[in-house]
Amino acid sequence: IDDNSEVDVDWDKLDKYVEELAKKYNTYDTLRNFKTSTGQTVQVGQSAVRDTYGFLMDQTQTWNNIYHAILDGETTTVDAVWEMSGRTRDKDNTDIGNTYIEVSIDNQYLWYYVDGEVILETDVVTGMATPSRSTPRGVYGIWSRAQNVNLVGEMDGETWDSHVDYWLSVTWNEVGIHNAPWRSAYGGDIYLYNGSHGCINVPYSKAEFLYYNVDLGTPVIGY
Repeated sequence: IDDNSEVDVDWDKLDKYVEELAKKYNTYDTLRNFKTSTGQTVQVGQSAVRDTYGFLMDQTQTWNNIYHAILDGETTTVDAVWEMSGRTRDKDNTDIGNTYIEVSIDNQYLWYYVDGEVILETDVVTGMATPSRSTPRGVYGIWSRAQNVNLVGEMDGETWDSHVDYWLSVTWNEVGIHNAPWRSAYGGDIYLYNGSHGCINVPYSKAEFLYYNVDLGTPVIGY
């Protein structure tokens, strides 16, 4: 504050302050410890594709809000601005909570927890165990859903146009959870020789239940 009571802000210090806030409170694209349904503790996050879940601070807007609050010269609380938000944040700054979908690729199994209780579990078929078709491991969030859609794509010289009844988007590049009318069996080692193109295939009744009971934004942990 100068002799005329004008406020000046050290932009470099403010930059550093906001960067430190983001580093402390961002959970997006970070590793979290996660206790699996089989009792193991694994690290999840930082996937090969862009995550769709977690807290990610909008540092530019947060910086602007703090800057203008300083210039106003009043004691106030400035809320951080978030590009993305998780559904919860516990005392350890993790964001998964106790309502989530868990997918074990090695076990080819899915669990759906609500308030810490399993309300659905099922065998699944995930992506073929090849670099281009494997199901990405990471921390995601259900961000859209649809009924009666055709999944159209091309990969490794193969094209497909497959109708599914229930679809839940998991990643931005259209990996999702859906029923698979062309399958008569799930689980085991099917994914090794007849896996999906990355999606998580579940039986019809399980897909229907998830479609009607899973809220948008629910975390999906794949490992």
